[in-house]
Amino acid sequence: MPPRKAVHLRWSIATPTLNVVSYEPAEGRLDLTASETCQVAIRLPDGASQALVVWSAQEASAPRVAAVPAQAQYIHIDVEREQRVEIHYPLAEQVAHYQVGAPGRTVECTGYWRGETLMRVELPGPFYPLYRRSADLPPVQAALPSGVPIEAL
Repeated sequence: MPPRKAVHLRWSIATPTLNVVSYEPAEGRLDLTASETCQVAIRLPDGASQALVVWSAQEASAPRVAAVPAQAQYIHIDVEREQRVEIHYPLAEQVAHYQVGAPGRTVECTGYWRGETLMRVELPGPFYPLYRRSADLPPVQAALPSGVPIEAL
């Protein structure tokens, strides 16, 4: 049986057995490449009941595509050695209302979320914008700190 791996947080990271590239918050997508054949469990964001998985083509064959249902918020897939797998899932957009500041000096504001990422806050603040994030960020490529892979996800 191939080893089991898990991706609990959808961040870009490089480990000895798995390279993960996250496209959040621009889109709900992860790209995985395994250095060995393994089974991978990937946690989906709240509210996502399935993911569209695209396994890269092997030699002359076409890519394999499947809708994979989540079980207890995780999808489970098999990944071959050096195979690239794309996982696509929905990112819900939410609005939340907050009261921030110190007692007696608070301000009401509204937070706009995409998936698990705070995108912006309105009222932005009277002196300096409180929080603002670009909506079209490119994916972050996983980098090896000091050239050494992180041992565990």
